[in-house]
Amino acid sequence: MRKILKLLFVATFFTAASPFLLAMGQAPPESQERWAKEDRAAQALEALRRAYEDRDFSGFFHGVSEDYRQGETDLRSDLADERGSISSVDLHFTANQTVVEGDKAAIQVRWKKRTMDAQSGQPALTEGSAEFVFQLTPDGKALLLDIRGQSPF
Repeated sequence: MRKILKLLFVATFFTAASPFLLAMGQAPPESQERWAKEDRAAQALEALRRAYEDRDFSGFFHGVSEDYRQGETDLRSDLADERGSISSVDLHFTANQTVVEGDKAAIQVRWKKRTMDAQSGQPALTEGSAEFVFQLTPDGKALLLDIRGQSPF
């Protein structure tokens, strides 16, 4: 009887302590793994944004999966056309939500893009929303797999 009471006490203590442990930053392992995947996707999106602003399209495509769903050739063509018509870009993302499922992470964002026309020097502001889907690779990379909605690129 004493062993049963002791087991009940220990089980009750750890069940009651779980919220306390979470409050102390000790998340369950599955949460830590999900957060790590979210971070990888967010860092990959930031790297794409920086490369795009810097007009470093070679670097930009290091972050795009070979399986990019919209067609890498079309994306390369769009960026090449834009390179000739826009002299500068300032792109800002505001993340709304990140969803992780298995080896994929999707980040929903609102974006604002300020550009300067290369010919006239006229500024322009565009904005929209998109969902960026990343393939999370076993070697720790997050590669752009799809853009749903209004692409800022």
